[in-house]
Amino acid sequence: MKASAPLGAYFHPGGYSLSEREREIAVIIINSKWHSAYPTNAHERRGKEVGLPAEKVEAMLSGLPTSFADEREQIVYEIAICLSNSRWVSKGLYDRAVKALGHVGITDVITLMGYYTSWVITPASRCLSHFTTCRKGHRASCARQPSQTARQGRAKSSCNHMKPQPGASEPAQYR
Repeated sequence: MKASAPLGAYFHPGGYSLSEREREIAVIIINSKWHSAYPTNAHERRGKEVGLPAEKVEAMLSGLPTSFADEREQIVYEIAICLSNSRWVSKGLYDRAVKALGHVGITDVITLMGYYTSWVITPASRCLSHFTTCRKGHRASCARQPSQTARQGRAKSSCNHMKPQPGASEPAQYR
């Protein structure tokens, strides 16, 4: 995840156009979409810490509708819901977002959601790297938990032709 470090640094408080409450709205919506336990729990707490009402945080986490009195927060919420569900924002919502957030604000919401999506799906996608192919083209996957296999650098196979591929246990970006 070395490539994402500069992007993560950009999203530290004060470095972008969104308030902390707006940031947490977008992050909570995308985390709830992917059902990733650690980031969801961490941002449930963080959302409440930055002043989002508990009932709104819980509604967002549960996929229930909610609304915000603040226009910018409402726009961030609507954009996040649209992008996480249909991945499409209507022209009317886009026009309201430009008026409320500006182009930089819209870009920050979209980029923030993409950044968090990459973080919440990484643990699941790492298991894809635990496939290996034998000389005859048979595929086998690990029988261990991904974190154990990555540390041990092994894949389990029932194929007697199995010859682990160099680096098959872990993609280069994780080394």
